[in-house]
Amino acid sequence: MVSLKDLSKRCGCSVSTVSRAFSNPDIVKEETKHNIFSVAEEMGYTPNALARSLKNTHSQTIGIIIPSIDNLFYIEVLKNIELELHKRDYKLIVSFLQPGIIDERAALEPIVSARVDGIIIFSDNRDNERYFKRIDKQIRIVQLFTRPYDEYDSIVIRDADGMELAADCLLKRGHRRILYFGFSDRVEGYRRAYRKRGFPVPEELIYIEDRPLTAEIFSEALQDHHPTAVLTCSLNSQTAIQTMIGQKIRIPEDISFISYDDSNWARIMGITVIAHPLETVTEHVVNTLLERIHCPQEGGITPVRIEIMPYLIERKSVRYLHSQADETRE
Repeated sequence: MVSLKDLSKRCGCSVSTVSRAFSNPDIVKEETKHNIFSVAEEMGYTPNALARSLKNTHSQTIGIIIPSIDNLFYIEVLKNIELELHKRDYKLIVSFLQPGIIDERAALEPIVSARVDGIIIFSDNRDNERYFKRIDKQIRIVQLFTRPYDEYDSIVIRDADGMELAADCLLKRGHRRILYFGFSDRVEGYRRAYRKRGFPVPEELIYIEDRPLTAEIFSEALQDHHPTAVLTCSLNSQTAIQTMIGQKIRIPEDISFISYDDSNWARIMGITVIAHPLETVTEHVVNTLLERIHCPQEGGITPVRIEIMPYLIERKSVRYLHSQADETRE
């Protein structure tokens, strides 16, 4: 194994200069640094990550708190973030919220105790404001998908715009009775799609659910309103699909269907979805967090605000109620 001493001898530099080239490259002359890196690559030298982190007082570790272990979308997000951090020589510590068992504060404490350099949170309220203020001088905080804290960086999806894409896709294909099961922060996109096309908004078809959708509620909605299409979010989509399969309702022959959030089951079943560009999201999250860790700013910091547009993936779950020629003329 090539040592730091071996590398310094080959480069004709002191051990301290070579060490600074890896630990604090900004203070090393460009020519010297370039020579050291070139020789290091040639010799196959890899700096010891643990020793470097101790010297720099960084643990090379990021914590993340996942809101739900049942939501497959969050597992996809977790996988992408871990892969991106691995490229940067960082490790990831994961904690899952469990309603009634592990709340956000309980999930935070072991992660903070591990002396992570940063935390990725999905908070939907400011319940732990005082706790975050205690730790935010040592641990950098980035919010993902939600933004209750104005003082911290955030990467969010333009969910209302995504829902507008989904509703408009159905409206263009002749659907007018679109049953909506989702969150209050996205429903405006549904309404906007109707208004832009000059149709009255069917408020009776809007079900804003703070709790997971049940098969009973979904079945009653189908019986009461006889929709031609259904538009749902995340876990609600799985419940809706399972209920329709159980009732032998065919998709799209009987009811068209769009899910907000892509997943393996949606791909397998050919479900049209609103998807998130997860690679873009991941890059922004990791870049923002590591920038804060390695380039700290004294005094007032202007939080980063990044908004990302979702996109439509058309598959086989939407039926045309008029010809495609009609759609072209709209």
